[in-house]
This record gives sequence, structure tokens and C-alpha cells, in this order.
Amino acid sequence: MKIIKWIFGLLAGLAGIVAMFGGQSKKEIKKKIKQNDKKISKKTKEIKNLKTGKIGLKKTIKSKQKAIDDLKKTKKEYKPKDMGAKDAADFLKKYAKKKAKK
Repeated sequence: MKIIKWIFGLLAGLAGIVAMFGGQSKKEIKKKIKQNDKKISKKTKEIKNLKTGKIGLKKTIKSKQKAIDDLKKTKKEYKPKDMGAKDAADFLKKYAKKKAKK
């Protein structure tokens, strides 16, 4: 049993040594981390831009909807003037004179 433990210990020690020297260098790891950080920051900026764009669109939609509602109210409240045939004829005469002058 002691021999098996000794062999496992030796294998673990060799594996540790190989891992230290055979693995990637710290510089390569740092470069990869920096590249990943740059990619992450770009993606977060894109997400922020999308969110602000959506918020802006929602605000414009609300303002346009408010304007539409106001127009609907004025349309419902609008009452045409009571005009007789004489008033209409006078208006058309004035309009015809203005056109003739141009």
C-alpha cells in the first residue's frame, strides 16, 4: 500500500512540475484577459446604446401618441360655423377677387 501511495505522490509531483513549465506563460494569459476585457467593454457599450435607443424611441412614441390624442379631442370638439348661403357666396367672391389679383 505504501508503494502505491509513493507512486501516486511521484505522479502528482511530476504533473505539477509539467504544469508549471509546460503551460502557457503569464504574459500570454494576461494578453488573453486584456483582450477579453476589451470585448466585454465593447459589448456593454453596445448594450447601453441599445437600451438608450429603446428608451428614446419609447419617449417619442409617447409624445406622438399624446399629440394624436389631442388631435382626436379637437376633432370631437370641433363644430362648424353656422353659415348661410349668403355668407358662403360672399366668401367665394372675396376668394375669386384674391385669385384674380395674383
